[in-house]
Amino acid sequence: MKLFANKYPKIDHRTYENLIEDFKKMAREYTPGWNFEEQSKDFGVALAKIFCEMQENTIERLNGSLYNLYLTFLQLMGLSPNPAVPAKGIVIADAVKNSKGSYVKKRSKITAESMVNGESVIFETQEDLFIADNSIEKIIMTDFENDRITIVYDSSNDFKPFHIYDCSAGVNLQFHAIYFKNDVIFNFSKTDLTFRFENRSSEKTEKEILGIFLMSKWQCFDGNEWKEAIEVTETENRGINIKFDSKPQMTQLLNETARFIRVILNVSEVDLTRITCYPSPVVSQAEEFLKGEDQLEKKEFLPFDEKYMIYDCFYIKSDEIFSKIGAKIEIKINISFVKIKTDTKNPTIKYKMIMSDIDFADMTPSDITIERVNWEYWNGKGWAKISFLNENSEKIFKAANEKEERTIKFICPEDIKERSVGAYEGMFVRARVSKINNQFDVMANYITPCISSLQINCSYDNPKEIKEIFSTSNLQTYKIEIPAECETPIILMKNIISEKPCMYLCLSNPISEGVVNIFFEIEEGVYKNKFSTRWEYWARFSDRKFGWKYLNVIDMTDGFTHSESVSIVGKNDFAKGIFFGLEGYFLKITDICKESLKARTKSLPMLRDIKFNSVKVLQNETCLPEFFEIEKGQKNKICSLSRKGASNISVWVNETGKISLKDQEKLLSAENNDAIVEYNGLGKIENIWIKWHQVNSLLSCGPYDRVCEVNFSDSKVTFGDGKNGMIPPEQYGESIKIEYSVCNGKNGNVDSYGIKDFVSVVPGASKIYNPKPLSDGLDTEALEYASYRIFTKIQGGDRLVSVADLEHAIIACDQNIHSIRCLPHFNRFSEPDIGQISISVLPEQFPCGYEKFTAIKKRIFSLLNERAPFTIFENSHVNIFEVFYVETAVRLKAVIKNLSVYQEVHKEIFDRIEKFLNPVSGNFSGNGWKISDFPRENDIRCCIKSVLGIEWIKEINIFSKMITEKGKIDIPSEELSKLNFNVPVFGGAEIYLDI
Repeated sequence: MKLFANKYPKIDHRTYENLIEDFKKMAREYTPGWNFEEQSKDFGVALAKIFCEMQENTIERLNGSLYNLYLTFLQLMGLSPNPAVPAKGIVIADAVKNSKGSYVKKRSKITAESMVNGESVIFETQEDLFIADNSIEKIIMTDFENDRITIVYDSSNDFKPFHIYDCSAGVNLQFHAIYFKNDVIFNFSKTDLTFRFENRSSEKTEKEILGIFLMSKWQCFDGNEWKEAIEVTETENRGINIKFDSKPQMTQLLNETARFIRVILNVSEVDLTRITCYPSPVVSQAEEFLKGEDQLEKKEFLPFDEKYMIYDCFYIKSDEIFSKIGAKIEIKINISFVKIKTDTKNPTIKYKMIMSDIDFADMTPSDITIERVNWEYWNGKGWAKISFLNENSEKIFKAANEKEERTIKFICPEDIKERSVGAYEGMFVRARVSKINNQFDVMANYITPCISSLQINCSYDNPKEIKEIFSTSNLQTYKIEIPAECETPIILMKNIISEKPCMYLCLSNPISEGVVNIFFEIEEGVYKNKFSTRWEYWARFSDRKFGWKYLNVIDMTDGFTHSESVSIVGKNDFAKGIFFGLEGYFLKITDICKESLKARTKSLPMLRDIKFNSVKVLQNETCLPEFFEIEKGQKNKICSLSRKGASNISVWVNETGKISLKDQEKLLSAENNDAIVEYNGLGKIENIWIKWHQVNSLLSCGPYDRVCEVNFSDSKVTFGDGKNGMIPPEQYGESIKIEYSVCNGKNGNVDSYGIKDFVSVVPGASKIYNPKPLSDGLDTEALEYASYRIFTKIQGGDRLVSVADLEHAIIACDQNIHSIRCLPHFNRFSEPDIGQISISVLPEQFPCGYEKFTAIKKRIFSLLNERAPFTIFENSHVNIFEVFYVETAVRLKAVIKNLSVYQEVHKEIFDRIEKFLNPVSGNFSGNGWKISDFPRENDIRCCIKSVLGIEWIKEINIFSKMITEKGKIDIPSEELSKLNFNVPVFGGAEIYLDI
């Protein structure tokens, strides 16, 4: 941008061309015989050109005299170009793993590579740095109102930007479930259970809890997945009946393997005093029948074989039924009896020499029957006898004439255990033959029992208490024991989420030593909102209890409004905790704003990155102090420093013995930092160094003012002459000390990850890098910018009230700004917004992009914070952003004279349009486009109509596309006039030429 067009009046407007033309006319008048030709090598022509050039230079100096007078006036008003501005930013130091950390002193030097010329530049740390071996493992955000928990960052993955406190974008990991554990009553193929929940604190609460569980989702694990219940209904006694079509299988939870039924709740808090459960009566078939170790058929089988003996055993296997300790079990047997004849000869025949028919008459054989069996179960040590609830259970296999259904009833023993029988292992009961009638008769038939079917029923007379449950909530599962006859409600599930939005940082190690800096990279949002936050850490108290403790931090992000660091002092009571299923050291950042989060959703800050061990650096090289002598009464002493391009200069004068005791006492007061005292070995004052202040001009200073004038570009310091500024007192030796530093200005700007290493080796540091560019470096201010700055300062009375004041001040504060537009009561999208002040900036190097524009934005905010009135800066939403660029493409048809000029005309048209649409150097004036102005078809026509070779222009069309983060969006021509913060950029040209 040409800030200063030729506004000043010219004494003489003639140029070199004008002077040559005047010379030609005078040559014809004074020397008619001389044929003056400008291209001639004639000696007179050469002299004429030399004198014309000399005259042009004289005219330029004469014309500049008014500008020089203007500059002199401004110098009297304090004109002085600002020194070069050093680049600055944040660097991150990584610690060596498992190290104790290391300290880096302030002003430690770091080397980097310039993004401008690639040369090496020096940066210095601006504060002490403790490099701690620590990292952020996970970042968790919670939202109490919507019952949401989101893990927004995991160290195993790359960092993805997210809005702080906004849980709506991520996956909600909040999950409320209660797992009921019971290996016995949940072990049924067709599970039909009834749960009852009691809360003795109040009847109303119990009804509410019944409704909660009735509307929840019930599931069981079938070996592969959790399957939902096929039916959930309310019973007459305020219970909940749950039916599954699959058998719950063993699964693991908190290192315990068992059968679980779980319920997924829609609420976050539940408390109870008692939970009972009982299954509906179950009818089942035995899994296996065995005679001894031999497997039997399951229908129409002989439990003791055809011919049985004492102690023969019949085994019934049913893991599902016989594992139900305390349940009432019924075994129903459909039994009949089969006569098995024997081939043994009648033992009653007595043989003799002569026998008759009577002697061979058959005797009636007797019946061998089972008189009694013992029913037994395995208790882990031996076979124990079953206590029956009904009589004659021992005589269940006693012979009968007809088919009968016989039943035995017993309570499943508490000490029943698994047992191996033959090839099978499981839960068995057995019938062992203990008494047989006619067992020793030789002439007898076996009356053998035959079982056609055997059915086992299982039921519970009394519900069983659930004494152990597992509760899952807030990404954490824990075990809860419910004591018998509990009077005080047990909290089965409690929401630990804070009612305020929170962000948790899970750290790998405690912050227990030094001052640790955590860098938060915040993307500048639409609004500059400040968040009120409370920092806490999980701590160990003196009585071995744990809890959250308030953490006093130095928040340089100003409530997450911009990228900066947060400094935390190490705490020796930092404790490890478990939250959301994660174990680590936790920091909690709570939003304590009174305004609800919903009202601020659009302005939530976006966190782009977060890093440990950050430190501010400045592209600055502190030089060794330089000392100068001064003679007595020497006026306007000039001290020239050995290095040029100083960016910071401090001037000290040794005034030992030259000041009164009263002045000395005043200068050495505790509140005064403008004096440094040096003592000798005996403790007496040896030197008193007084700081002299810098002024833009000595002309406005008095004879006793301790001031000096500094020229930063030449690194020179000029003192007064006793009238305008005090003359430094002479001493024996060097009495002037100048401390200074130099920087590389723009050449000191460094791209991301351009930092190389510490100049000196730092033990404990593995690497150092800059995640963001180190920018903001500026060269020494140009004279025209300095004069414009002072002029606008004088013109506006050094006020910043009107829109014009604001625009002039912002342009003057940064040489990288080409133009701006300030529009009150509109947002950045050109929509009316009362109280908003939108400031759009067009940089000289466009488009600037987020990283480079941040430096410009910071300088503008610094200016507003320093000079803008409270009503503009504090009570309004100040929105500073880079202009929106509109790609402007041109399609035109023109007629040319002949084909020979086609290429030349085509190129000339293209170049003119490209140059014309440049927002910084385009337009007819060459000063670019004003923000919100757009070219029209007639403007394009005027731009190209003077191209040689064009006969006439047939047609011109303009097409516009807005460049956004989501791509390019077509904008109709009628909408362009509604845009307040846009500038055109060249988007191509389609040129069609006809003859």
